[in-house]
Amino acid sequence: MTGLDPALPPFRAPLAPPDEELAAGLLADAAHDDATERRIDARARTLVEAIRAKTGGLGGLGGIEDFLHAYSLSTKEGLTLMVLS
Repeated sequence: MTGLDPALPPFRAPLAPPDEELAAGLLADAAHDDATERRIDARARTLVEAIRAKTGGLGGLGGIEDFLHAYSLSTKEGLTLMVLS
């Protein structure tokens, strides 16, 4: 590139830790006892089964299509959900 000031130090950005390290730390922070894990699993299963059983929706799209329509990537919520996924 032209026009760069040679007196400025080169740009250096620290690298993020490996994904495995980040995931291990997040999982350790989110650890739950077995009973809590079972309740979370049961709730998630109930929600997934309800979505799968649903008929109709937005022109009969159902499931993921309805979800993506409700939380499009043009919204903060949609972007947040995409990042989290």
